[in-house]
Amino acid sequence: MGKATKSIISSISTLRTRANNLSNFDVAELAELDTIAEWPQPVRQFLLLGTLLLGLLTGYFYFLSEPRRAIEAAQALEDQLRADFSHKAREASQLDAMKGQVAVIDLAFNGLLRQLPSSAEVPSLVDDITEAGLGYGLEFSRIQLQGETMREFFYELPIEIALVGSYHDFGMFVSGVASLGRIVTLHDFKIDSSAEKGQKMRLLARTYRYDEKFVSTPSVERESTDGVI
Repeated sequence: MGKATKSIISSISTLRTRANNLSNFDVAELAELDTIAEWPQPVRQFLLLGTLLLGLLTGYFYFLSEPRRAIEAAQALEDQLRADFSHKAREASQLDAMKGQVAVIDLAFNGLLRQLPSSAEVPSLVDDITEAGLGYGLEFSRIQLQGETMREFFYELPIEIALVGSYHDFGMFVSGVASLGRIVTLHDFKIDSSAEKGQKMRLLARTYRYDEKFVSTPSVERESTDGVI
């Protein structure tokens, strides 16, 4: 009989012996740790392997889970910081364009502001409206400032106007008021054709005066013009 055959027979014999030991092993003996030396070798090996795995799992959760959570939190913070940095970088890259837009808006605002009369210029604006009407042959029966109304950073000033003339002259007057260098809007037109000297027109003009307390534009140069847009 060859060595290989003897080795196979020996292995089979060993397996049979272990199988017999396992078949004869009473599971209740697992509760008696003082007889552990008498347990079959496969049982002891399985117990050792289970104990080792349990120890590794316990060590992982006890020693590694907390650092892992800390690492995950740090990674989340890093992602947030990267996102914030990217956002601020985009804002910084657009800063020059935003400054240009602000300059354009400021220029437009100052242009509109120059069209609003100050409190000292309101009487001269009324004179300009009167001259525009007289220049087109209209006769004023009434032109009077009404009580002003506060609106955010400016005042609204209504002007009650009543005049007599032809339809053509009324149209020229409206066009003349629109060509003035101050903001004046016309409302509530009423025309009465029963007047003896022609048609009588009543209307309400509104102009707007800025409030110096709310508008800090000391660099705005007031332009002297002859009328309203």
